[in-house]
Order: sequence, then C-alpha cells, then structure tokens
Amino acid sequence: MAEVRDKGVTAAASSARLLRFGIATAVAILVLSYLGCIVTGNLPNERKIDSTALTILVISLLIITILVSPQIFSRIRLLELAGFKLQLDEILRQQSNQSRQLEVFGLVLPILLPEPERDHLLNLQHGKVSAYEGSHAVRTEIRRLCSFGLLRRKSGRHVSELKDHINFDLSELVELTALGQEWVQKIEQLNAAAAAA
Repeated sequence: MAEVRDKGVTAAASSARLLRFGIATAVAILVLSYLGCIVTGNLPNERKIDSTALTILVISLLIITILVSPQIFSRIRLLELAGFKLQLDEILRQQSNQSRQLEVFGLVLPILLPEPERDHLLNLQHGKVSAYEGSHAVRTEIRRLCSFGLLRRKSGRHVSELKDHINFDLSELVELTALGQEWVQKIEQLNAAAAAA
C-alpha cells in the first residue's frame, strides 16, 4: 500500500517537473524566435531591442530558470538589482539572533523588573501617569527604577514627595532615560510576541 502511494507521489512530482520543463521550453523557443527575427532583419527597427525588450528577455530567463530549477533560489546568497544588494543570509541570521535575544530577555525580565515596575515604565511612555497614588511600594519601585538608570528624577524633585494615599502625576517627578526607553521597546516587543502566541 505504501509503495502505491510512493509511486503516486513520484509520478505526480515527475509530471509537475515535466510540465515546468515544457513551459520553460516554450518560453525559450519564443525568446529565441524573437532574437532570430531581430538578427535576420525580419523585425523593423522600431521593434528591435530596447530597454523594454531587454527587460522582457531578463524576465523570460528568470522564468525559465525558476521553472527548470526552482531549488536554485534556496542557494541565493546575494541578490543585486540596479546596484541594490540584499544579503538574504545576513538578514535571516540577524532575525534569528534577535529572536534569541528576545527569548533571553523574556526569561530575565521578570527577575530584574517585577510587573509593577514594568507598568511604571510603560505608563510613562504612554502618558498614563495622572492616576498614581502614593505608597511605600510605589516609592520603592520608583527608587529602584532610578537606581537602575531607567528613570531620572526631575530637577528639584524627590521620591519622598510621594506621600501615602495622595494622588499625583508621575511625570512631574520622573522621566524615562534613553536606557528606559530601550527597555520599554523590549517590553512592548515581548508583550506583542506573547499576545501573538
């Protein structure tokens, strides 16, 4: 039974390969006929190779290559088009590295910054800072974020101003540093990846 299925799959692959080869042959014959007409003078001057015809030739060759040998594109390391180079391997490697870094960051983040501290950073970034109520926990969290260099106290302001049970605007006391903004971006990437999963 498995042999019959294997033969069916092989036959289907073989017929698909034969069809691709047939189409590639037809395109090649058309292109060669066009070139033959140009060389023998059977085409008027206005119908001879110009930039449009050259583009058609290049696209035809590309189609032939794809049809005859589709696996060739898995080996492309450098794509250059009109002076624009795209290094596919390098891009894929960078994406893989970034993915690994984000995974590691996701594992370390809860240890370094508990959720309430991450919330403070996100709230500052998005302007959700007016509904804060002072407490010992909030003062401790803000002090930690300042000591990590993620927040900076505004001139003349002190964390001790956050009195218990008093509402305040967090942005009047502290602001994100450049490092804090980088952490916010990483936190948001991590949150987006978690939401997508």
